[in-house]
Amino acid sequence: RRILEFDHDKTRRHSPIIDKMGKVVIIESKSVSEYLKHLEDISEDISEYESIWGYSLGETEPRMPIFEYPPYDFKITKEITNLKID
Repeated sequence: RRILEFDHDKTRRHSPIIDKMGKVVIIESKSVSEYLKHLEDISEDISEYESIWGYSLGETEPRMPIFEYPPYDFKITKEITNLKID
């Protein structure tokens, strides 16, 4: 049995609805060999899965300066107008 739990990347700006959703949990009942076969079928390099140790917290990496935009000559709102949360 494999249980995966995902949370949203807190380093990125998301819609406010994300705070209401909580974590996503996926439960799979599959043997390790069956899972490795599945990975192989989707062209994954199964040698990268030789150990279950090494998973880490995924966060967005800092943006390289070359991708930074110049300052705008107007203000951008942080308000989200297409979503109403009660």
